[in-house]
Amino acid sequence: MHIEDLILNGLLMPGDKLPAERELAKDLEVSRTSLRDALVKLEARGLLQIRHSGGTLVRDIIGPTLTDQLAVLLDEHPEALLDLLEVREALERIAAYYAAQRATALDRQILEQRFAMLNQSTDKGEPERDALTIVDYYLAVANASHNIALMHVMRGLYKLMPGSISGSLSVIYQRPGTYETVYAHRQKMHAAILQGDADAAAAAANAVTLFLQRTMSDFIGSQTVDAKPQATGAFSAVDKDALKPARLSDAVVEQIEKLISSGKLSAGDQLPAEKTLSHILQVSRSVLRDAVVRLETRGVLSIKQGGGTFVCNVPTRTINDPLANLLSSNIEAVFDFLHLRGSLEELCAAFAAERRSQPDLERLKQSFVDIENGVKIPDPYRDAERITDFHIALAEASHNIVLVHIMRGLYQLLRTSIRTNLQRMQSNSSKYNLVLAHHRDILKAVDEQNIDAAAKAARVHIEFINQSISQFDIEQKRLEQSRRRAASMVIENGY
Repeated sequence: MHIEDLILNGLLMPGDKLPAERELAKDLEVSRTSLRDALVKLEARGLLQIRHSGGTLVRDIIGPTLTDQLAVLLDEHPEALLDLLEVREALERIAAYYAAQRATALDRQILEQRFAMLNQSTDKGEPERDALTIVDYYLAVANASHNIALMHVMRGLYKLMPGSISGSLSVIYQRPGTYETVYAHRQKMHAAILQGDADAAAAAANAVTLFLQRTMSDFIGSQTVDAKPQATGAFSAVDKDALKPARLSDAVVEQIEKLISSGKLSAGDQLPAEKTLSHILQVSRSVLRDAVVRLETRGVLSIKQGGGTFVCNVPTRTINDPLANLLSSNIEAVFDFLHLRGSLEELCAAFAAERRSQPDLERLKQSFVDIENGVKIPDPYRDAERITDFHIALAEASHNIVLVHIMRGLYQLLRTSIRTNLQRMQSNSSKYNLVLAHHRDILKAVDEQNIDAAAKAARVHIEFINQSISQFDIEQKRLEQSRRRAASMVIENGY
């Protein structure tokens, strides 16, 4: 198996160090020159990091998409814990389901070890240490799921979670009987995984996060979701005294990134004019200009000469091409990603129906019009981008900052998946039109704020895609069999 395959399939983990060049070349039976060339190419594609005199390390594919800004939001804003739990519910349910179906004997052995460590750790009630043990256990469940997309998403997200889990544990440990309830649900999940009962494992995983949501919601208090403020109102003055001797432009960069991370600034939003924004931030125009140029260089902002400065549509940090290529060519990985995508999009649709503001709705309607105009003359590349933009807008309308980050991080992967699916349907206009109809149903439910209908519409769409891919795969196999028979007849009959 090649190095790329080992990384994408989770057999080489982020941070793992490759063997020395001489040893690795011998193992792969290639020259050191060929190996060196391959490593340089993999580094260029973001899979490896070659450190001079320090060896070659495996890079995190999705971790960089879930930025430190998200970690700060999770640590600083208690209500963000509820956002995280809403997303954890979907991820951990899928992970438990697949782990029960696919765990190998070695996976089960590792899970037993992690669960034993978890029990030993939490007996002493030390939130910070216990949080790390819980993360280790759930990452072991993700690895046992053998769902490539899910493994990468959970690794990227869960490395940001110890602080927020520690905060939750501090609350749980203070409430008599609360941890015992969490433990009972988690023990059921663990037992179901080991027994291979996928439905029971998923139900128990769901019970854990739902109970945690109720507990933390009671602690934090009822939360209301306000309509997203206009861009001007989102900014505040920079605290210059607190920042010295740091550069003021760093603070401006940080504030703009945080507004984007929290969803208060969305893709396509225009920043206030330079004079207005420098006055609001109480910094000089040269300081603001430096910050904006740096954000443009990083792909966060787009400066249009004479037309203003806008938040970019496509996040700079998205999952790299290699994972997208794998998920478009490996049929099992395609279905794995569809399951993950379905759960996330169902969440997006349901929360958008519950929480969307009027500006959110207007953006969704415009995005749907773009899809509708494209379907008249099908173009999988163009239509995939428009449909992906619709789902990003749906995520932003959910007002769940964790969900927004994940969907933005999945942008490239999502677009590749949608494009591949549309290409399979391109010759069948009725199926292509059904894709449009499904998105119309999602939009209608969000417009009417019908939570159940929105979730159902998203679920129906993914089920349809799943069936279409299965049918396409069957038809392709039949076509290949026909070609082989035809070729055989030519050879036998000599014509």
